Amino acid sequence: DSVPSMSEVHTSRERILWAAAREFADRGLAGARVDRIAEVAELTQALGEAAVEIRVWKKSAEGRLGPSRTSR
Repeated sequence: DSVPSMSEVHTSRERILWAAAREFADRGLAGARVDRIAEVAELTQALGEAAVEIRVWKKSAEGRLGPSRTSR
């Protein structure tokens, strides 16, 4: 399966998840930032929703991979 481009994702949730996947791939768990994800996803109004999604995803990943070095 190929990864869709940003122009191929349409819902807010899809854009958040797409942008979060890119952010985590580029910067890792410790370096990922919600504000960059929201900006890439073009969802500044949905920043709160993005923050929740990302915290859940990050916590899930840390559970599988161990805590990141900057986990608080």
